[in-house]
Amino acid sequence: MPELPEVETVARQLRPLLVGRTITGARVLAVRTLGGESAAAFTRGVKGLCIDAVRRRAKFVVCDVSRGGRPAGALIVHLRMTGRLHVVAPETPRGAYLRVALALDDGRELRFDDVRRFGRFVRARDADAFLDELGPEPLGDAFDAAWLARELAARRRALKPLLLDQTFLAGLGNIYVDEALHRAGLHPLRRSDRVPRERVAPLHDAIRAVLTEAIEREGSSFDVFYRTPEGSPGRFQDEFRVYGRDGQPCRTCGATLVRIVVGQRGTHLCPRCQRAPRVPGGAGGSTRPRRARPSDVAAIARVHVDAWRAAYAGLVPQAHLDALSVENRRKLWERLIRTPPDPRHATFVSARGDAVLGFADAGPARGGELDPDRVGEVTSIYLRPDVVGTGLGRALMAHALRHLARRGFREAVVWVLEGNERARRFYRAAGFVEDGGRTVWRGSGAELPEIRARRPLP
Repeated sequence: MPELPEVETVARQLRPLLVGRTITGARVLAVRTLGGESAAAFTRGVKGLCIDAVRRRAKFVVCDVSRGGRPAGALIVHLRMTGRLHVVAPETPRGAYLRVALALDDGRELRFDDVRRFGRFVRARDADAFLDELGPEPLGDAFDAAWLARELAARRRALKPLLLDQTFLAGLGNIYVDEALHRAGLHPLRRSDRVPRERVAPLHDAIRAVLTEAIEREGSSFDVFYRTPEGSPGRFQDEFRVYGRDGQPCRTCGATLVRIVVGQRGTHLCPRCQRAPRVPGGAGGSTRPRRARPSDVAAIARVHVDAWRAAYAGLVPQAHLDALSVENRRKLWERLIRTPPDPRHATFVSARGDAVLGFADAGPARGGELDPDRVGEVTSIYLRPDVVGTGLGRALMAHALRHLARRGFREAVVWVLEGNERARRFYRAAGFVEDGGRTVWRGSGAELPEIRARRPLP
């Protein structure tokens, strides 16, 4: 989705083309783009409006308008994922994805194209009231290091989700948060109130620097849909330090960059430059893995569903992820924990207070060709999405492997979707080697290959 630099680029390029122009008519080809107003009412409402200013607020393009010299509200555009605003001659062939077109008094048209129809082109009586829930602008005067220090200390949230929250700070998105946190040397999961005061100013400066540099390069064309109103792509993607570069060396220290999931968003970081914090959230107490209890079942079910949806988005059919039920998972884990299928089977959790942060399940290997008396299996390791990358997965894996070794198993196996590169890297780091064994995962009408990996137990 276009973020602050892309939207700022759009506003700057449209400004000289639109300011002072009067709207003489409108065509609406997708009424839902208008955000609830009818096509007829919109067309009547915009005819005769003069465009006095074109500006950006957060991720919105705002055109302040007047009628007869009196303020008449604003036209507000949200590009969402695939929207594009551009001014063209009226004879320019209409594209397949044109949603709204405004005729201007100089004979040209302002057109809004949107492939996926998620964008909005709405008429508002008062732009400030329409956008009043947004936080301060990261390039504005209200956003200074003192404000950031005060607001971070007042909250107990992981840094990345907080910076993405538009009511906290307006305009930042996934790309530029990852880039700014890397420059500031802060892990995306560090809790806001635990950011050392001496690290706040570097974070403030990094946010401003990243956004300023991206605007100078007209944004990032990481998505093929983004083009400026002049039709050119952005160039900041050539400057990315971490975003989309997982598996490549860090340009600062040379360590291998990794991708984790934070708040259901793909997140890129350097594990050396951005040291993982201690596990966030919850009441006091150790997070050392322990045997699961019946009282953990509901929390385990919730972690299971949330982790599946975060980790397997794009890997398994969305229909399967949408159909996941906490209640069904609860029934499954109720059976496994209360009446394990084998005395050597066990489920472990890592929790802080009553909050389950992750769990692992292990027991005799499934599959006819494996000796269940010799080979154990780690059937599942799932973490709450906000604690991925904090070391809990490694701790749960080590605990599961120790359990299997103590029960007399000589080897351990795991199964992983062939397309799940992040999980395959995790298991390789835990000493597993893919041995050529294959099976098929089936769900929601899909069949996806799974690969087996194994390792000896001490």
